Amino acid sequence: MPFVQGLRIPLFAAVFALVAVVVRISSAMAQDEVPPRYQELVSQAIAESSEGRWAEARALFRLAHQAYPNARSLRGIGMTSFELRDYPEVIRATRAALASEVRPLTLEQRMEAEALIHRAEPFVGQYTTAAYPEAAVFYVDGVRKELAPGRILILELGRHDVEGRWGEETARGAVVVGGGESEALDLVVRPHVEEPVAVPTVAVVPVAPDRSGRRLAGWTTFGVSLAAVVTGSVLVGIGRADAATVENVQPGTASWLSVQGEYNDARRFTGLGLGVLAVGVAGSAVGLGLALRSGGHAEGASVRAVVAPSAIRLEVSF
Repeated sequence: MPFVQGLRIPLFAAVFALVAVVVRISSAMAQDEVPPRYQELVSQAIAESSEGRWAEARALFRLAHQAYPNARSLRGIGMTSFELRDYPEVIRATRAALASEVRPLTLEQRMEAEALIHRAEPFVGQYTTAAYPEAAVFYVDGVRKELAPGRILILELGRHDVEGRWGEETARGAVVVGGGESEALDLVVRPHVEEPVAVPTVAVVPVAPDRSGRRLAGWTTFGVSLAAVVTGSVLVGIGRADAATVENVQPGTASWLSVQGEYNDARRFTGLGLGVLAVGVAGSAVGLGLALRSGGHAEGASVRAVVAPSAIRLEVSF
């Protein structure tokens, strides 16, 4: 009996050890069961990396991480980001890889990840956001940025407009990164105010008709037309005077031949004068009518020019 009792302890220990090994192997096998899509994307990403196509490789690593988030895909994102000189993404993705417990990095991979972060840190500024609520969302130059583990905002070299938003408040400020900064993010907190949407309005303002310009145009037309009347009258007078000198001379005689030019001039001057006179009288009527209507006179006022072969009259009625 003592011998059997002595065998029970080693047997129990062996069974316990065997169960522990089986559980551990099962856990490892479960971790290795990854979606086929993930394996395919990782293979493509590695192929692109071998050809130096880093942007394509990173895009594939990101798709793989979406299919199956784990430390190894984050490591691939960090390494390709370093080749693309996207140093903020190098630190963010690599730190996330170190913190991930899904397919965790090996000791050698962790050492390589730490070295990669150390190489990227001189080219970024790292700002802790512990002073702001956990719900705060940060925008850099208008683009939303994801925080690195530890709620650290990582910025690349240069000047940036940074804004944090949470609830009804915002925090804003300009941050200039020279490289290697590691400090608290200092922004000015202010209440969040929704900017009103500008609604276009149309104001209808009654405008009294300006008749001064019409009145001036009317009187100007009237004055110019009167000058045309005078000119036309003069031309008609010259034509009639020339006609009077030849009206008693018989055509075909020697005297007729001497005054034939004056006779032709008489007809020309008379016709031209009558035309100018008619235009002047008509223009006077229009100008006077426009001036009277614009000057506050009765709307029923009318001006009429009557041109007849024997007489030209300008009639104004109110």
